[in-house]
This record gives sequence, C-alpha cells and structure tokens, in this order.
Amino acid sequence: YEGREIDLYGALEYMKKEFNQENEKVVVSMTRLMTLSNRLMLPGLIRFLKHFNASLVVYCPFMNAEGGYAAKALNIPSVSLMTTAGPGSIYRSFQEFLKLSNTDEVQLREALESFEPHRQAVADVNDMCKINLPISVNMNPLGKLDVLSLDIACLVTTCEDLADPCTPEVEAANEKQGARFVYVGPLLDKEGACRATTHKGDQLVELQRVIEKLEPESESEFNKELLQKIKASKAAGRRVIFSSMGTVVTGDHPQVGWNALMPDSEQKPHGLTGRELCQSAWGGLLDAYGAKSEEEGPLLVMAVGQQEDALGDLTIPPNAVTMPSAPQVDILRAGVDVFLSHGGQNSFMEGLGSGAAFVVCPGFADQPVNARKAQDMGVGLAVERPWPQRGEHEPVMEKYRADVSEALKRVMEEPRFIEKAKSCAERMAKAGGVNRALEVILEAAHSGRNEKEEVTTSSLDKHLESAAVQVAVGGA
Repeated sequence: YEGREIDLYGALEYMKKEFNQENEKVVVSMTRLMTLSNRLMLPGLIRFLKHFNASLVVYCPFMNAEGGYAAKALNIPSVSLMTTAGPGSIYRSFQEFLKLSNTDEVQLREALESFEPHRQAVADVNDMCKINLPISVNMNPLGKLDVLSLDIACLVTTCEDLADPCTPEVEAANEKQGARFVYVGPLLDKEGACRATTHKGDQLVELQRVIEKLEPESESEFNKELLQKIKASKAAGRRVIFSSMGTVVTGDHPQVGWNALMPDSEQKPHGLTGRELCQSAWGGLLDAYGAKSEEEGPLLVMAVGQQEDALGDLTIPPNAVTMPSAPQVDILRAGVDVFLSHGGQNSFMEGLGSGAAFVVCPGFADQPVNARKAQDMGVGLAVERPWPQRGEHEPVMEKYRADVSEALKRVMEEPRFIEKAKSCAERMAKAGGVNRALEVILEAAHSGRNEKEEVTTSSLDKHLESAAVQVAVGGA
C-alpha cells in the first residue's frame, strides 16, 4: 500500500487514477483492477508467509484471491472463507452491479479482456504461482471464482438450504474445477471477542493516534453495561430493537459510502446518499418507538457509525442507547426481538442465527437479495432503497422514513415474524458454526496438498526482486 491509501477501498480508488479508470463504470473498473491488486499484493504476502513458515492460508476468495495464489506459490494448503450466501451469490451480486452500471456480461468481458494492464497481471500471477488463470478471470462462466480450484475447501457461512441457487453453468463449472463447499452456518464467536468494526478510511490514517488515546477498559465497561441492560430488559419482559446499517454505507467509500451518490445508468450520481438513507431509517425507528422516559417502550440500541454528523437533526429519546460501533454478535445473542439492518450477509446470518426478526433497509450488492430473502422466509420485511430524481428528495425521504416505521410496527406486533426467526435459528445451529469450521481448517492443515511437488523458486524470486524495487518507488 506504500504510496497509496492504506485501506482496501482507498487503495483501489488510487489505482483508478493510476490506470485511468476514474470515468469507467463501477463494475468495469472494479473487475479490471481486481487481479491487478492481487498481483501487487502477492510478493509481500509471499514474504510474510515465508517469514512465519505458515502451514495454511485462510482467505476471502472474492476480495483477497492473492491468499489462494500465494498458498499455491509456496505449495501450502488453503481454505477459502465465503461470507456471502454461497457460490450462487457471486453471480447475483455481479448482476446487481451490472444493472446499476447499465452494462451487460458481454460488454464487461470485452472491457476486461482488452485491458492490457490486466492481461499483464494475469500473466505475472500465472508465472509466479504456476497456475493457469484465464484472461477473463471469474467469467468462465460469470460467477465462478477461479481461485477456488486451488483450495482444499471453501467454508460458506450459511446453511445449504439458505444459499442462493447457482446457475446450471456455474454449478457445472465449480464441479469441474473440484470446488468443495462446506456450509458451516454463521461463525458466532464468544462474548467480548475482538472484532473488526469499520471501513471508514481516515480512521486508519490516524490509527496510531487513536490507539495511543484509546481506553479499552472504558469501552469494555460500556459494552458490559449495555449487555447487562439488554439482558435485564429481556428478563423483565421488555422488548429490544437493535439497529445497525453496517460499516460500508456509514464509511467513506466514494461510490456507496456516507456522502456518496450511486451512479445511474448514465453514470450520473442519483438517489440518496448513505447519510440520507441511514438517517431516514433511524428516523423511522424513533418515530415508531421513541418514548418519553428511559423505562417506557422497547429498549432501542443503535450503532450509528463513526461519522461526526451520524445522527444529523435526529433527537434521541430517553429509551435509546447510541454508540459508534457495537458488539453486534453479543447484542444479538443477549436477546433482540427485531433487527433493523442493511441486510449485509454477515449481519443477516448473525441475526438469523440469534433468532431475531428483521426489517431490512438494503443499500447495494447482496443486500437487496437478502432483503427479499427475509420476506420470502417469513422472518421480516424489506423496505427497498428509494431512488428519487432531482428535486424529489424531501418527499421521498419522508415516505421512506414512514415506510420503515410501519414495517417495524408490523414485525414487532405480528408474532409470526419472530416465531419464524426462532425456528430458523434452531435449524442454523445444526450447521456446526465455529467448531465445524475449525475441524475443516485443521484437517486441511494436517493433510497438506495431495501432490507435494517441488516449488520452483527461480520465477518466484524474480518477481519478488521486481516487487522490492516497486516498493522502494511507491508500489504495492
């Protein structure tokens, strides 16, 4: 990341400038730069794995395919971790992005295959790792992740019956490349565990300063008191509503973040910003269940993100507790009746695993899919993201806020939603969760690769030396 922004999204934005992709459609620039970013990350990751003599790599196959490539280069086993709704979700997410960008699969393939820096990156990765990535990475067919062919297994954090269906083409291609999917359900950790919290880029820039000022004891104490309050409320028969709109839409992402307007079919900004979306949803919650005293009405717990203007003009009632980020798994496990969520896959699975009913206010990518899924499963209601035209913002935001309020009242007052959610949680618990995931990982670490071929180092060392020069001049 030297010479670029130090978070993933920031680095990709910098790469858009480097490779003249600033004016390209989101799905085109994202696809063109993916293998390029993997190529730039590979040398440092390989050095890191060599230094620690790693026995196994666990990685995200969509955002961090370099993990699988690096493992192959060093001839150590890899296990991928798919935190979306199974292999069928990749195709569906691509379709959402294609629709937003007014692009089709043929145009995307042509844009990728004609981009010379991408072609060179594929050649470099193939040479370094002794693999055979095609030029049209992840498009043979669209939605098949090529890196999965290198893994011992791919852990999927949902249940098989809740996974998005694969197209016949993707299913056949995954079978042909020997991809092994193990459905383990949500990975719910222990209370008080340390967790990643935010995509807000400028916080990373100030990370050391934040660490120096941080008082972990006070934050931990706040979380303990909050969990005790939730448990006491449940014990007293009081209902609890938890709200979180995720880390991306409340962060600084230039296309889908707090101050961003998503591009329309003509690549012109339109719709609501992340701020307008979140504040309207939170406003709907407060309209429905804000109370005049701390003890009145349900307990409202609101994680509102790291922005200074997170709440805007909203007035927080006495029965609500707000904080920048929250121990979400602990809160859900403590006892949440209704989860007002953006519908990101991790949040969706954590909510389902804890038996919470949903009101989903989706933003982008897999979130609209999960919103519809919540309705189809009977565990909640969806309030679709509005797309107002210029001059229509105020009335559209008012209606959206009212729709969120009405959806919350229905889910709270109609027992069928919470009953369905509890039934779903019981089913998901049988998937195995963390223990099953650990079994697969340890089995892979002990087994190693089936073929223990000699690692050819001459080509690899050549690329490592080249990358060392790149780092010195501001490369990856």
